[in-house]
Amino acid sequence: MRLKTTSKETQKAFIERIRKLVQDPAILLPECLDGGFFCPISSYRKKLSSSGSLERFAGSSDQLLSGIGETAKLASSDEIPLFAVLKTPLGSMEYAKRGGSTDDLVLAGVQHFDDPVWRMLAFSSLAKTKGLRVYSTSGSFISSCRNTSPGIGVFKEILLDEDIEFNDAGGVLNIGNAGTYLEILHLGKTIIRSYENSSQNTAAAIMKHVLTPEFQKDFVFRIGFLENLTSDIPQQLVSDYLSGKNNDRTFIRSVKDHRTRLAVSKGSYVVGSDGFKGVDDFLKNFTFTVMDEATLREFLPRLGVGIAMDAFSERKVLEVLWPKFGGEILSGLYPELTDEDRKLLRGSPMEQIDTAASLIRMRSMRREMGVDPWSEDSAFLLEMVGKYFSHGSERLIKDGEREMGQSSQRRSIYLAIITAVGDAGAKDWMFTQSEKELAWKLLPYVRKIIQDGPSKLRENIAPLRGIIR
Repeated sequence: MRLKTTSKETQKAFIERIRKLVQDPAILLPECLDGGFFCPISSYRKKLSSSGSLERFAGSSDQLLSGIGETAKLASSDEIPLFAVLKTPLGSMEYAKRGGSTDDLVLAGVQHFDDPVWRMLAFSSLAKTKGLRVYSTSGSFISSCRNTSPGIGVFKEILLDEDIEFNDAGGVLNIGNAGTYLEILHLGKTIIRSYENSSQNTAAAIMKHVLTPEFQKDFVFRIGFLENLTSDIPQQLVSDYLSGKNNDRTFIRSVKDHRTRLAVSKGSYVVGSDGFKGVDDFLKNFTFTVMDEATLREFLPRLGVGIAMDAFSERKVLEVLWPKFGGEILSGLYPELTDEDRKLLRGSPMEQIDTAASLIRMRSMRREMGVDPWSEDSAFLLEMVGKYFSHGSERLIKDGEREMGQSSQRRSIYLAIITAVGDAGAKDWMFTQSEKELAWKLLPYVRKIIQDGPSKLRENIAPLRGIIR
């Protein structure tokens, strides 16, 4: 608490407001939803309507009555040059204090009896000692002794007072319309859904208008994301949200990130917003084309953690496994790989697997072709023919263009092969006239090799020994 001086106009307005309270002290009291014989609000109403000066309550052991009595004394003042300033989670309040033992929050709340937010604080001690709940908006001032809900209408008024747009969907107030939503339950019933595209802080807005012994007992937060794996919401995230530090969007995304990390740390798998508890649950929901199920069942548990991805991707699974188990996986998929082969493997796991498969296919194709090269250029011919037989024309064209280099004879071989497979296209401009002439000479033999396949390669390639040197 600190003190500040005030202008005469401020003092005059304050004293006039206090005199209104003295004339009709019942305006300080909310309407009780479920009052009975022991209802404190009913008891206060009787005491305040009895004859006698309100000043007699000053010094009462009852904090609310004491605050009313101390405030009533100020009504006869002509000036109040000094005001106290009290900082609260809702902002700073100015009020007048002249000694007395009344709790500052209660006293300030009494003196702000006409403010839809501050007036609740007059009942802060009752909330702690009697379990009183108070709901205050520009249109309602309601209390409950028995924890009765004020109804969805009060929460509509809260959102309207806070300029928060919403739509009423059958008694549930929706804020935003896209992404994961936060359910806010009051006394076990859903009252609000705030979606991930909401930039509001809905919970902090509610807290401004509700006085309760323990907010998180009356209001429960639920986010459906990965609830089949965990419903955990760390208290620190809740505290940051309630304090106004984070808005709905940040709170929802922070909870999603937390649950994803927690699920993965416990060996679960997260794909988008779906959670899969363990390897079996994960594998039965997705199809893998590169790795077989047995390989995945062997290596995924050995990671010791699960995997999270925005959408299913076998590539992502491989990238997670590769740093620890890439060598073992390759050996299992391709036992024929040599140490020299491994030196040729580069790039991502998928690229390494593709290269390994290519090396094995080429090696198998060479064995099937059963022909040894007789020169460097004939080796290029056999390599290109083998790539066509093992990988098709697309790989042949791509690799051949890169590997033919500047050798005139190799360039002619390449042109003859891509013409034979029907994919020469618009590449004619790449070659000189002499290179084209040699290609047309080679073409009938190359076409025969392509048509008959690897089983007749030895027979069909023999005539080329006299042409390619």
